Amino acid sequence: MRYLILISLTFQFCVVFSQNTFQLTLGGAQEEFAYSFQQTNDNGYIVAGRTFSFGTGGWECYMSRFNSNGDTLWTKTYGNVLYDELQDVDTTSDGGFIAVGHTTTTDWDGNVYLIKTNANGIVQWSKEYGGSIGFSDKGYSVRETSDGGFIITGTTESFGSGGDDVYVLKVNAFGSVQWTTSIGSAGTVSVMDAGREVQETNDGGFIVVGYTSAVDINFSDVYLVKLNAAGVVQWKKTYGGSSYDIGYTVQQTTDNGFIIGATTNSYGAGNWDAYLIKTDVNGVLQWSKTYGKSGEDRAQCARQTPDGGFILCGRSASFGTGSIDVALYRTNANGTLLWTKGYGAAGDDQGSYVRPIGNSFVFCGYTTSFGAGVKDMFFLKSDANGIVGCNEINGTGFTTTSPSTITSTAGNNSTGGSQITPATATRNTLSVKSVLCSSIANCTINSSFTTSMTSICTNGTVNFTNSSTGAATQNWFVDGTSFSNSVNASRIFQNPGVYQITLIAYNGTCSDTSTVNILVSSPSAASISNTACESYTWPLNGQTYLQSGVYTTTISNVAGCDSIITLNLTINQPTDTSETVTNCGSYTWPVNGQTYTQDGIYITSFTNASGCLSTRTLYLTINQPSSSVLNESAIDSYILNGQTYNQSGTFTQVIPNSEGCDSTITLNLTISFTGIDEAVERRVIVYPNPTNDLLYITLSAESNEDYVLIDSGGRKLIEGQLRGIQSQITLKELTVGLYFLQIGKERLTIRVVKQ
Repeated sequence: MRYLILISLTFQFCVVFSQNTFQLTLGGAQEEFAYSFQQTNDNGYIVAGRTFSFGTGGWECYMSRFNSNGDTLWTKTYGNVLYDELQDVDTTSDGGFIAVGHTTTTDWDGNVYLIKTNANGIVQWSKEYGGSIGFSDKGYSVRETSDGGFIITGTTESFGSGGDDVYVLKVNAFGSVQWTTSIGSAGTVSVMDAGREVQETNDGGFIVVGYTSAVDINFSDVYLVKLNAAGVVQWKKTYGGSSYDIGYTVQQTTDNGFIIGATTNSYGAGNWDAYLIKTDVNGVLQWSKTYGKSGEDRAQCARQTPDGGFILCGRSASFGTGSIDVALYRTNANGTLLWTKGYGAAGDDQGSYVRPIGNSFVFCGYTTSFGAGVKDMFFLKSDANGIVGCNEINGTGFTTTSPSTITSTAGNNSTGGSQITPATATRNTLSVKSVLCSSIANCTINSSFTTSMTSICTNGTVNFTNSSTGAATQNWFVDGTSFSNSVNASRIFQNPGVYQITLIAYNGTCSDTSTVNILVSSPSAASISNTACESYTWPLNGQTYLQSGVYTTTISNVAGCDSIITLNLTINQPTDTSETVTNCGSYTWPVNGQTYTQDGIYITSFTNASGCLSTRTLYLTINQPSSSVLNESAIDSYILNGQTYNQSGTFTQVIPNSEGCDSTITLNLTISFTGIDEAVERRVIVYPNPTNDLLYITLSAESNEDYVLIDSGGRKLIEGQLRGIQSQITLKELTVGLYFLQIGKERLTIRVVKQ
């Protein structure tokens, strides 16, 4: 699905013949600071600092790109959820940017943070440099070097002589460390040394400026260090007096010497004063100047002007409309003050960096007097006399002094350093720009172009059209990169994301800007799984499926893009089973716990393992037990179902009947024993039989007869002689059972039962 969007813009053209100046703010609801900027190869500007309004949380690195008229091309943030900031930025020979600062990505106390981007602010790579966790290492300045690499300075707690030391790092074009040098003073952690700016010198070496407390650990002096191309210290100088003196920027001048922008509490008219120091090529002091009044007057940057003089940028509380205002100090080649300007209003406003560009001065800082939030980036361009056009005041009554600056050499130097590669993301920000005043006349764009979000799908085409006939040039930009300079433009958006589309129309000094954001959404692909019994009707397309399988349908997502949804469907079936059971008397069915006493067909329902409602059928046969009575007589013993009975009585047996059920048999048994009532037929009478003790034997005539009593196995148990007509034998010690009594030589055998 592709979308065609027509955006119509109308320009109203005007021309104002005056020098190009502006005063603007940029930021969000919270705080933004601008610390440094450079001129870009298209005569625009790249500005670096930090933001609290945008990003993932806390402070984040902040960069903004402007064209030569101060129109915003893009703003970006970089970093993580802890603390990140950029202190300096430089352009690179490939048209991109290199920026340095401080990050707590992997260490709460922080590491030097180096970010390389392309011309559109997209991160190409980023590096961290520092030591052990728990020690702070910060970057304050970076410059591209003549070999395509980068030189960095800052401060380190991880390496050096103790406390904070000046930290200098040389890296190649991809951020890999080539050498590091730390410069400082041995002593307690109270010793503080820092590098604030570094520049490559004409001899291929490097000059670093900052501050040191090597001379007096209670205060600080301006610190100037010269290194050769390999990072070896060639000389070190300090400048200052009995209190605090801080160096911020250094530049090699046209006579090969150096100019230092600093702030002093040792000299001047009182409180803090702007401090300008000029040295020769070897750091030997040529002259120094302070500028100030009774209030606080500071300088944080100094640069040589095309006429050989100097421009300083900082802040002043000695004049202006607020408690602190941005201040410019303009001098001649000898440091004589020519004029002072203040910029701001009722709040606190401070300048941090200045560059002379042609006959103009461009400078930046922050403001609490204007803008969209608590603090905003403050970006200004004045003419050769410091005139911007609004919110400015002339400074008068400033005192210039020439202090007898003390010069000394101090500090040790050592090496150390490591690098890691953090994950750094590029994030677009929708910063609010406020133009406070500008000498650039507005070419008004009458347009349906608004800052509301316009949504399309990937590979969608957007046509941009304007009806202006007044502006000489109309440039269209996507996230700061120009894609057309014609009245009509068309662009296909192939990748998802948010794109900031800007139209800048101008003719000489006539300019206007309009911006819209394009949200490009991808057709989404989603997969779902479902399980059903017997059938499933898919709500997305209304189709009913009877079998398991993989099915797809196409719908429009929230952005209106075609999306393919895949259904992984499992269809389960009910389980209908039966069983046949035969049981005696009754049967308890485990499936439902019911007890049945009659034959029948029984059905119950249940949920099977697949979650489907199923049935189970029981075919049941109930058989019944039976009973019978037997009246039997026997000689000596009777056997029933393998059981032998040796005495008369009533006996019961339970055995399965023909249907497998228990059957009860009652046996009424009469046992007659051999030897009882046989006196007529035999000459021997044995009684009682059965007996439990004495057995009496009566012979027909008085005689002596031998006898033997054996068991059923033929073992001889008792033997003796019968004397006279009647004798007796005791069976008391024998167990209950069947025995055989043999009498006389003919071995007349009589069965005897012991009971």
